Order: sequence, then C-alpha cells, then structure tokens
Amino acid sequence: MVKETYIYNELEKLLAPECDRKEKLNKVASWIERKYGIKLCFCELLGKRWSYYAGSERFLVPQERVKINNNWGVLAENIEDKDKWEGIVSALQRFSF
Repeated sequence: MVKETYIYNELEKLLAPECDRKEKLNKVASWIERKYGIKLCFCELLGKRWSYYAGSERFLVPQERVKINNNWGVLAENIEDKDKWEGIVSALQRFSF
C-alpha cells in the first residue's frame, strides 16, 4: 500500500494557509491526477445530494464515491491501483476541510 503518511505530507505542502478552501482542493485534485493518474472531484454533502465543489470537472462515470467526513466526499475515476487509492483516501480523511 502506498504510505498514507507520505501522501498526507505531500498534500500538506500544497496547502498554503493563504489559499481559500476551493483553491486548496483544486490543488489537491490536480496533484493526485498528475502523480497517480486518478481524476478526483470534491463534493459538498448536502443531505443525500453530492454537490460538486472543486477538482476535475470532466467525469464520465465515477468509479468510486467515498465519504471523507460528514460534510465532504470525493468522486474518482481512472483508479488502477486499489492500494494507492486506499492510501489517498486515508490521507484525505486526515485533513479537516
């Protein structure tokens, strides 16, 4: 499994405090796509509705839909390595959005 700590530390470097939430999440999604080839978008959870917030805007059919916390979830496609994906999800769950 890709080390969750490595992914978390790399993502933490991207998230400059002066950026707003949307900009941070766009940076995270862009980095994950460049590094792992996984298209990702962040969604705000509004009851049962998953509302697009940031990340890749071009999805055909997401392979995965994962709830990160009570307010946020991610949709992803192009997942070829489940171990890497599990590490990414674990790292994202450590962040507070």
